[in-house]
Amino acid sequence: MMKTKTTKKKIAKAGNNLISKKMTFAEIMENYPGSANILFESGLHCIGCGGAMYETLEQGCMMHGFTKKQIDDLIKKLNKEIK
Repeated sequence: MMKTKTTKKKIAKAGNNLISKKMTFAEIMENYPGSANILFESGLHCIGCGGAMYETLEQGCMMHGFTKKQIDDLIKKLNKEIK
């Protein structure tokens, strides 16, 4: 049986331990409540909205006019904060 090399980064992604653009605001708040400040500072007040239960981070960002790069930068910032 051949062993494969698995990095910590792959484990974290596989275990959904990182914030991704496909997570809903509700999931982010439930798992990483400290990220609320970064979301507010970024102009995303979506966590107080009824749609937060169903809207993904990517959808919310797009509704607020974020570019793909801005979304990627926000996700990097959020993940840096939770580590």
